[in-house]
Amino acid sequence: MLDFLHRHNYKVTRHITSNLLMVTLVFGMSVFTFGYEASTLNTIQAMTPFEQRFGDFIPEKKAFGFTSNKLAYMNSFPLLVYAVGVIVGAQIGERWGRRLVFIITNIVCMAGTIIVFTAKTYDQLLAGRMIVNFHVGMEAFLIPMFQAEIAPAAVRGSLTAIYGVNGVFAAFVASIITDLTSKIPNDNCWKIPVGIGLVFPTFSLFFWILIPESPRWLLRKGDYAKAVENMDYLYGAMPNFDAEKEAKFLQEALNTSETTGKWKDLVKGTNLVSR
Repeated sequence: MLDFLHRHNYKVTRHITSNLLMVTLVFGMSVFTFGYEASTLNTIQAMTPFEQRFGDFIPEKKAFGFTSNKLAYMNSFPLLVYAVGVIVGAQIGERWGRRLVFIITNIVCMAGTIIVFTAKTYDQLLAGRMIVNFHVGMEAFLIPMFQAEIAPAAVRGSLTAIYGVNGVFAAFVASIITDLTSKIPNDNCWKIPVGIGLVFPTFSLFFWILIPESPRWLLRKGDYAKAVENMDYLYGAMPNFDAEKEAKFLQEALNTSETTGKWKDLVKGTNLVSR
């Protein structure tokens, strides 16, 4: 498929080709996933069937609900896993490439969503939500950086900003869906919006083949030929574009930006002298 798209790449705007646009749309769907999931999992906590399923009977209120401890665990532990997801995503992305992180991210999201959807106990729910937030952490590392690495300088800011816009739009869509399903008097009120959340990572995984590896990452790893090929795949439809020439410019920029600093330099003053 990549060969076909390579041969049928077209100029869409002054700085965007059809292949770059498709990659951006797949990124956008992946980002839509985490915005939707985050909003949905926060909103369904207030649904009565959800409280009856995973909460406790609170005598003071004479109704089912969540204790302060359960609410704290449900909304704080996932944040810790989010941080772990960022770190793990960064390590995988640096060693084995951005595409692999994209695949793992969406598989993790699907696994977490399925666990939440099928959960029967609070512990299962918490585990599923933590897995979903692990995906969100990996996504937060991956998409802005990956988008910036493949976007032309002239539109890099605009394309990278889609990350934030998509997340907000996804939360808006999730709020509409949960508002509609909240009137259902059984577990379907929360299962339907959670189940819909499976559509987005499935879509992203189905079209991951459209995403080339980052040329910048390939150059850093010494795969010059593949970097040239991927740059031509992304930008080849632009008039007078020379992938070989652009790859050389990028390689020179990367060589110039390389430093031999050490981690301890981050906490050292700039004008320290030995005495």
